[in-house]
Amino acid sequence: MVELSQTQGQPFRIVNENKPVAWLISPQHMYELNLMISLILQKDAGLADTLAILANDEIQQQLEESTTDIEAGKGTPLESLLE
Repeated sequence: MVELSQTQGQPFRIVNENKPVAWLISPQHMYELNLMISLILQKDAGLADTLAILANDEIQQQLEESTTDIEAGKGTPLESLLE
């Protein structure tokens, strides 16, 4: 795994009891990821926030539950809050 990661840039996901716990990536890949993240943070804070939300399982679950509630007609219409 280490050789494939280093020579071919192949990342490996490491799991424990079917849950991801770590990644094995080459130093070059890590450098490129850090550079990309730095550029996103500097140039587009909105995109950085969106990516952070997409990477957060807890927030994703909350969004899915909220969407389900809205589709089921639950919640308070915005118009009634503005009155």
